[in-house]
Formats: sequence, structure tokens, C-alpha cells
Amino acid sequence: RGVVVLLDLHGAPGGQNGKEHSGCAGRAEWHRYSIDNSLAVLRRLMDEVGEHPALWGVELLNEPGDLSSAPREDEMRPLLIEYYEAAYS
Repeated sequence: RGVVVLLDLHGAPGGQNGKEHSGCAGRAEWHRYSIDNSLAVLRRLMDEVGEHPALWGVELLNEPGDLSSAPREDEMRPLLIEYYEAAYS
């Protein structure tokens, strides 16, 4: 099959975990704006490369949540479930 690619939404708008690799070190502001913008990014990616034969898969969000920064994982969970359900549909 050759080389395949796994796309990774590594840093989401608003920061999904408050770590440096999320693009928003020191804060995680995952809320409605973040969900809407992340879904828009995924839609654009799929419009551009969704049917490419080398596309193996898409990681919808890298390492969401972090117990050491707000919002805490328990607080983020309902939003993440909503995000994942929308992203898979």
C-alpha cells in the first residue's frame, strides 16, 4: 500500500489541555467556540483530503483534558462527548 498518513488535530482552538503542545500553554478553554471551530477544521480537512488513498485515519483531538488545569476532565467530559459525536457524524 505504501506510505499512509494519520492526521492529528494536535492543537485545538482554545487549547484542549493547557500544555505547550496544545498551542495554549497554561490554560485550557474548551467550550462551544472550541467545539465549533475544531469541527470546522475537521470538515475542511476532510473536504481537502478525505478521499485521498494515503489517508489512514484522523485523530480528532490530541490528549484532551488535564487534571492540573481548568477545565478539569470531569468538567470537560460532556463537551468532549458532544464533540466526538458530532465529529463522527
